[in-house]
Amino acid sequence: VSLEAFASGSDRCLHPQNCWSGYAISKRLAEAVLWHADATGLVPSLAVVRPGYISACSHTGASNRSDYMSRFIKGCCDLGQMYTSDEATCEMTPVEYVATAVAAALQQLLSSSHPSGVTYNVCDTFRTLSLAKLCKHLELEPVTSWSRWVRILKDNVNEDSPLFPLLPLLTKRSFVFSVAHDVDTSSTETLLSQSPRMHPVNKEVLDRVRKFLSKDNMSK
Repeated sequence: VSLEAFASGSDRCLHPQNCWSGYAISKRLAEAVLWHADATGLVPSLAVVRPGYISACSHTGASNRSDYMSRFIKGCCDLGQMYTSDEATCEMTPVEYVATAVAAALQQLLSSSHPSGVTYNVCDTFRTLSLAKLCKHLELEPVTSWSRWVRILKDNVNEDSPLFPLLPLLTKRSFVFSVAHDVDTSSTETLLSQSPRMHPVNKEVLDRVRKFLSKDNMSK
């Protein structure tokens, strides 16, 4: 299981510019090792699953309360405000969709007819959730000025806030999620042709996420 960020178009290349953290670097190196092993015949069969940003269950709103996205959503809801951008996308791939894809890929891998070296990019193919739309769905006050956003964080976020561990990231312009890019998900769509389609992350889903996060104290 790797990262969708390494996908580009229909190829399976790994892009160093997408390695923004130690975690991403470790995934990139793991893929490189496995592709080499596959090319030299050291593994009998290989399938790589590249999930996008794994988010809450679209049916229940349940999620990892300590991850970046959960803290960002809960913290902004507490503030009643969110920095917005029409260009930056908030890619959210529901966990149940990723789990279904991983299970299906494993089942295919174990079948005798499965070709080796298949890549499954599992991500939000809707690509429509900008930060501005996320803010609107959550019914928060949009903050369009970067300097004002930083000032709001510095004035209001303390150790009891879910945003506190994220401050080093949130006060940098580069924190804002990536711009949408084209990803070939055709192999995943074929794999899951008999499974329910992914539910888009819309206001209904985000209401469930917000309700789930509100049940827990998400301070440090």
